[in-house]
Amino acid sequence: MGHDDLPALELAFPGPERDRGVAAILSGQKTALTGLLEIYEHAGEAVPMTGQRFSVSLFHLE
Repeated sequence: MGHDDLPALELAFPGPERDRGVAAILSGQKTALTGLLEIYEHAGEAVPMTGQRFSVSLFHLE
């Protein structure tokens, strides 16, 4: 499965917090994420499965 086939990871709102998160993922420092079940249920989204992989887009990193 290529990165184009992976679902996109939506990480925070644009800004320094997201930039730090994306940088940590790309450096390998961050390898896992957590989320509240209530947020997925409210949004009507499927809960990610253990081991599921996502694509991380490069926005702007400062």
